[in-house]
Amino acid sequence: SDHPNYSAVNRGLAGIFAVAAWRAAVARGTDLSDNSGGLPLRRALGEDTNRRDLVLDFTGMGKSFGDGDLENVCRSLPGQLTTLSLSFEGCHGLTSVAEFGQCLGRLGALTSL
Repeated sequence: SDHPNYSAVNRGLAGIFAVAAWRAAVARGTDLSDNSGGLPLRRALGEDTNRRDLVLDFTGMGKSFGDGDLENVCRSLPGQLTTLSLSFEGCHGLTSVAEFGQCLGRLGALTSL
């Protein structure tokens, strides 16, 4: 289990599960950090170092998705992404995308947004 390939596969699987669970976790108001027993989705996605493409769709979440949720997404984005697709249509709790603009600066490999 110490082989580097096992670690990469484990990180990739954790990232897949994080992406799959993210929307439902936000809808339930779940703590996404790895602090105090929260669901460590931020860490799992951020550590998925082989991920190149990411799609997260929060369309229609109303006030359930807000500025703090966007901050969680931004702080989790793996730095090697080449393609990023995020949808926030109908997210009335989102009042600022300034955090998103700041996090784009560290995604140097990004070619498609």
